[in-house]
Amino acid sequence: MPGKQNLFLYHGGEVSYVATLNPDTKCETNGFEFTLCSEGPIVRMQVTPEDTHMAFVTATRLTSYENAGHLEMYSYNPSNGSIVCDSCNPDGKPATADVYASQDGLFLARDGRTFFSTSEALVPQDTDEGEDVYEYVDGRPHLITPGTGTAIPPQGKQANHGNLESINETPGLVGVDAEGTDVYFSTFDSL
Repeated sequence: MPGKQNLFLYHGGEVSYVATLNPDTKCETNGFEFTLCSEGPIVRMQVTPEDTHMAFVTATRLTSYENAGHLEMYSYNPSNGSIVCDSCNPDGKPATADVYASQDGLFLARDGRTFFSTSEALVPQDTDEGEDVYEYVDGRPHLITPGTGTAIPPQGKQANHGNLESINETPGLVGVDAEGTDVYFSTFDSL
């Protein structure tokens, strides 16, 4: 759209329109001390090495789902131009919390599966109101963490992203391998 911030794909000598984005900068705080701010509307983005899939986190509403200004994980399929909201609540209720990509490393597997964490319950088994990790596969989010553990950090623990202790003190998705078979996450629970 003219006058708006647009996302395009350049491939094989051709340019394809992907989406129009809100120009706002969005910051992730994850309920703790760390803050990660984007320099534009996309907080995180990854593309598979074969260029067959792309995923990104943004607060821009790109589907009919009411994200209520929250960050959501979207995937884009370059072969057909489709955008899917992987982290949108399947029950259709408006979003109540932000979604986060990996703290470090990959959140997109080579086959297009996305991984993310959120404190919003996206499946009935997620009852802890804490940060849980999901995998989007077969058209819906699947819970990886138990969803029944500790919702808040132990007394006195606050995340301090940017130092070596952050992975141990910040619950959520740390990263996945390229095949999506090994998923690393941190939690306050003993599993």
